[in-house]
Amino acid sequence: MKDLNELSKNEHKISELKKDANGNDIRVVDGKEIKQIKEKTQADIDLNRRINLWRMRS
Repeated sequence: MKDLNELSKNEHKISELKKDANGNDIRVVDGKEIKQIKEKTQADIDLNRRINLWRMRS
């Protein structure tokens, strides 16, 4: 299985944070819209990044 450093090479496949029609925070991750946790702190931003990278593993 790939580690986080290896997965970081795919970070360009993660879009900027945006809102969906219902007002939820989402990002497009590898072509799929993924709901994000609320980003109130840097720790929240880092967690979303790690989760999104983990979703792209193969």
